[in-house]
Amino acid sequence: MILRAQAQTVLIKVRLFRDHGEGVATDSSFTTVLDQTLYLADRRFAVGDVLGESRFVKYIGGPQRWHARISVDDPDGYAHAIDVVLRPES
Repeated sequence: MILRAQAQTVLIKVRLFRDHGEGVATDSSFTTVLDQTLYLADRRFAVGDVLGESRFVKYIGGPQRWHARISVDDPDGYAHAIDVVLRPES
């Protein structure tokens, strides 16, 4: 999945949450842009820029199928903040 963000000009805040069944409260002003199952073959979640100059990789471990909910602060323009909630699929 590719999200437009204001890269190279401002800091992009990405928050990664792991939901262990108790529910995770993300920023209520954000708009959900993805709410589906992801298959992480190498058990890593990565966020990077399209130029390949920077990348954040988080080892998730555990099951390889995750329910992902991704929300952004500006779904129509350039996002400055992204919330990602991952929950293991049962």
